[in-house]
Amino acid sequence: MKQALMMLVIMGCAPTVSPNTGSENGEGTDSTVTTPSNDADKDGFDAKIDCDDSNGSVNPDADEVCDGIDNNCDGDVDEDSAVDAPLWYADTDGDGLGDADEWQVSCEAIDGYVSNSDDPEPDCESNDTDVCGVCGGAGPDECGICGGAGPADGFTCSGVAEDNQNNISAGPSVNLVLHSDGTVSAWGYDEFGYGQDAVPAGIADVEMVRAGGAHNITLHSDGSMSAWGWDGYGQGSVPASMSDVVGISAGGAHNLALHSDGSVTAWGLDNHGQSTVPEGLSDVVEVAAGLYHSLALHADGSVSGWGNNNYDQSIVPESLSNVVAISAGEWHSLALGSDGRVYAWGCDDYGQSTVPFGLSDVVAMSGGHGHSLVLHANGSMTAWGWDEYGQSTVPGALTDVVAISAATYYSIVLHSDGSVSAWGYNESGQAGVPDDLGEVLVY
Repeated sequence: MKQALMMLVIMGCAPTVSPNTGSENGEGTDSTVTTPSNDADKDGFDAKIDCDDSNGSVNPDADEVCDGIDNNCDGDVDEDSAVDAPLWYADTDGDGLGDADEWQVSCEAIDGYVSNSDDPEPDCESNDTDVCGVCGGAGPDECGICGGAGPADGFTCSGVAEDNQNNISAGPSVNLVLHSDGTVSAWGYDEFGYGQDAVPAGIADVEMVRAGGAHNITLHSDGSMSAWGWDGYGQGSVPASMSDVVGISAGGAHNLALHSDGSVTAWGLDNHGQSTVPEGLSDVVEVAAGLYHSLALHADGSVSGWGNNNYDQSIVPESLSNVVAISAGEWHSLALGSDGRVYAWGCDDYGQSTVPFGLSDVVAMSGGHGHSLVLHANGSMTAWGWDEYGQSTVPGALTDVVAISAATYYSIVLHSDGSVSAWGYNESGQAGVPDDLGEVLVY
């Protein structure tokens, strides 16, 4: 037993050696790391774990780089995690330019990716995205609508054959209509004896008619104009330099002419500045003349007004935008929005500037003295305002209307078959239609 215990004591008291110190009981001071005996490249790794013991930059602790070598001895060459692996950018549209927002890291080129991030329009091969964001697109339609197909045959951007609005016009007591052969007919009451209801010989090739207070004007296919009737302020004649006209409007005793370059000329009575075109007025696409005020619609859908402002009729509401058509009544103004809604401002003595609630799908408008008239997309109409002579009571049987015009106390309309209807004040035949009128031009 004593011998066995001595053996246990001796075995239990064997000296310990600390690793890498060479001293017993961990008390030595030599901390030198032993170099592997088989390390030819002296990188600190034995050849058994060093995949290339002839290259000191290749070992399990090395960084992987893109050089065709397994630098970190993990069995893979040129991994995507290589410290110098470049970025490759997706060439979605195949134009050789990469999308800066879509990339991958790789030592080798990736199919469908390029080394640059210079593509300004990653989804458009020709890099010519139009204003609507469509690659290679033609931009908005002629109505300014992205993705639109343009107006239907015979119709304009306001939803109706607005050209038809050029084919009829009602003045205070005389009416004008345009026939398919370019001639004009007039009828009504020539109250002041200025010959307003008698079309001068030689008036031909007409594209637009407008009846004023006691005078008339017409636009011809060559951009010239004609005028007749009362000429007390020069409104019944045309300035000699007038040319390149594409739109016209006749007021109480003044006229507006729109030129092909978007500029406007005004002449005639100017007692309220209605014939003084504001400086810098440009990019105009439509004009409208009231009794003593003027309106202009711009290409960007904004509206300008000038002239008499007794009822704020020439002060355009600040919130008004996206307008596609305008009309000037005697003392109030109307505007049609691109959404088919109508806006009105100015004199409201008879409610002519109070648009009925829920009015929609409007494609044309016309303002009279104390009433307003609108045409809907389905050929029906709505009228409101002064109704003493029934001018605001639309006859129920009227359908298929393609153009409208509100006069002082009556209204006339053009139907799709070229016929004309009228209602309201008719003491002198202005709201009656001649039996021999003939067919009016309809586009």
